[in-house]
Amino acid sequence: MSTNVRPGDLARVVAPYFEQGRGSVVTVLARRVGPGTVCDHYFSYRDPCWLVQGWVRGEAGLLGPMTVIGDESLRRIPPKDVADAIDEMITIAGPAPEHGRIREWEGQA
Repeated sequence: MSTNVRPGDLARVVAPYFEQGRGSVVTVLARRVGPGTVCDHYFSYRDPCWLVQGWVRGEAGLLGPMTVIGDESLRRIPPKDVADAIDEMITIAGPAPEHGRIREWEGQA
């Protein structure tokens, strides 16, 4: 059976996933469950579901750092487009906040 993604792919979350989570970028880790199994807590997918790493919004809030998403809600990001996808997510999320503890870890406190 052909799937949209494979383990190791960088992927974007698309419809029919929750509107709040669409556009999130995740790393596909491993196939989790087979067709017809309920995953994402709400969806019953025809296709397999994947264990993914990344932060994705769902109706219940922020899901991650690992969650399960159906294959039909994932689209592979080709290697040539990875930098653009990451830049887009940084633009959407905004810059990381400055924390004194981070500087301490880097030995700059």
